Amino acid sequence: MHGWDLLIVTLCTNGYKVLSQNMKALSITLLTVQLVLIGFSHYYGGIASSEIQNIPTAADAQLHTVLYRVQHYSGLEEALGYLAAGAWLFTVIVLTLRKTINTVWAQLSMLLPVLASVMLSFF
Repeated sequence: MHGWDLLIVTLCTNGYKVLSQNMKALSITLLTVQLVLIGFSHYYGGIASSEIQNIPTAADAQLHTVLYRVQHYSGLEEALGYLAAGAWLFTVIVLTLRKTINTVWAQLSMLLPVLASVMLSFF
């Protein structure tokens, strides 16, 4: 190989490594965002469930407040769930367009949130 050919091959190889590292960082970031959104959605859903259990014991004067809390926490649960689903869809689209679906971190960032959501639905 001549000097220029070696330089071009080196630049292309290093460029691929940088792209791969950027996609790994993006996959880890998207995975973290999805898991945090799923976790908080489940948390607020649990608070809404506990507020629903407080309805029979609430006094007539506090019933409006308890129902407001149930509606508020249920709305938060739904909104965070939709955000998590949107983040998952964004992850799938970006990783598909970048053709990095075969990497371990890309597969984890697509499958682990679904598994976490299914596991949390049992609790």
